[in-house]
Amino acid sequence: MSPRHLRPARIEIDASAVVANAATMAALVAPAALCAVVKADGYGHGAVVSALAALDGGASLLAVALVEEGIGLRDAGIDAPVLVLSEPPTEAMDELVGARLETTLYTSEGIDAAATAAMAAGEVLRVHLKVDTGMQRVGARPDDIVGLARAIGDRPSLELASVWTHLAAADEADHEPTKRQLARYHEVLDELDAVGIDVPSCHAANSGRRSPIPTPGSTWCGAASPCSVWRPRTSSPVGSTSAPRCGWWRRSTSPSGSRPAPRSATGSDTRSRPTATWRRWRSAMRTGWPVVWRGPGVRC
Repeated sequence: MSPRHLRPARIEIDASAVVANAATMAALVAPAALCAVVKADGYGHGAVVSALAALDGGASLLAVALVEEGIGLRDAGIDAPVLVLSEPPTEAMDELVGARLETTLYTSEGIDAAATAAMAAGEVLRVHLKVDTGMQRVGARPDDIVGLARAIGDRPSLELASVWTHLAAADEADHEPTKRQLARYHEVLDELDAVGIDVPSCHAANSGRRSPIPTPGSTWCGAASPCSVWRPRTSSPVGSTSAPRCGWWRRSTSPSGSRPAPRSATGSDTRSRPTATWRRWRSAMRTGWPVVWRGPGVRC
């Protein structure tokens, strides 16, 4: 028997707004492709509902934080490409390959485990090599990327799909930290080019990268629904990056409520539609009482 929902509060999700927000972002960043990040149960909106709506709005692929989240999308019948944003534990690689997920890698151990699992399954696993340019959360050191990319290339069961990074402060008014991160990222891409390693795609920006940052050769990408953006490097200069992995733009405002609506490079408004409404019932209302605040434990 399903549990009854008796609590006098609920969140109403407007899937059509997610579709509209994804479509806005897809148009904004074209010709780059759009990736909808639906981790943490679609940021509380429902992973499957959000994934389907974002795909309807023009997203080309999906992203999650955990292998289990990707398997959940597959169990729901979603066949779109799904990227796991962090390197999974080695013991999860078999299930990742079995669910036809793509994965982020940034350690030698992860590369070995992924290659072994893919070879055992007779598959070629698409992997995304992550470089830590300043987020200091997960990712390889810039100095290690060439060696790791070579290790991926040496495994017939692995295919290097992209090299990517995550911007730590793209939503702040001070663009200097983001410029420094992008400069490090471009240096890594240049080093890979110099040794003849082909990087098919690159992605870096997140929700916060919603306004132009004057970096030579860079492509501006705004914020979107729960999204990320990709551009094949073969169609843009090395300095070009596009890839906002946008989580908070699915809402009408950021979590802090302080970020303005993004604008396109032409200045047109790209404001998102609200996707969630919190509704609750009033439990009590007092009128005409003296304004005396009392809390638990206060004897009147």
